[in-house]
Amino acid sequence: NISRNCTAAGWSDVFPNISSMCGLDTSQEKLVFYVVVQTLYTLGHSLSLIALTTGSAILCLFRRLHCTRNYIHLNLFISFILRAVAVLVKDAILFNRSSHCSNQPSLVSSSSPPPQQGKG
Repeated sequence: NISRNCTAAGWSDVFPNISSMCGLDTSQEKLVFYVVVQTLYTLGHSLSLIALTTGSAILCLFRRLHCTRNYIHLNLFISFILRAVAVLVKDAILFNRSSHCSNQPSLVSSSSPPPQQGKG
């Protein structure tokens, strides 16, 4: 639980340290490892998406390939395409490198207190 206290001298510093609560590890080796892993699985999902889209296009465009077995494979390809798109979109939204949990203005800025709710 990250918190700040209102004292007679004003707002206290954030307690405990934000980087320890957010699970940030200052170790450069771990950071590099996680960036490499994320890059590799993003590359893998992208290549899979390209290959599955190409295969689906081939199965749809050539009339001689239309049969029940290929329709089953086409449905399987489409489900994998949707899964790859979902993973790539999730990564783009959740793991945006510009976002960081310490960017919360209520925790970073010690000069301005958080907004107080009016009593009515």
